[in-house]
Amino acid sequence: MKLLGEWKALGAAAGGRMVLAAVRALPELTRRHVSRKPLLPEEIDGSLVTAAWKRPVFASPGLPKGSVDRDAYVLCVLEGLFRGASGARRVRRAVAAVGRPARICWTARRGR
Repeated sequence: MKLLGEWKALGAAAGGRMVLAAVRALPELTRRHVSRKPLLPEEIDGSLVTAAWKRPVFASPGLPKGSVDRDAYVLCVLEGLFRGASGARRVRRAVAAVGRPARICWTARRGR
């Protein structure tokens, strides 16, 4: 987990920086004994919790009232990391595929 927090590929976009900050906090969260000290909503970045993860993270049965499911939040953050990484790969592939023909067409118009 610690190495994921040092990954610089997500630092380009604002959303990537938010996910990266949450990933950097994951090692501390995974070491936490939530049975002794429950995780509170103020201690996580709730903006990263997507609609599909809201119920598992915030309303998981068996948790004390007002606490957050740490394990569900960790998976939610890791899913955000995966989405960001796969999106970055798709953008790089699209730029590589489109970039060359565009340069060739541009130089052909200039007569070079």
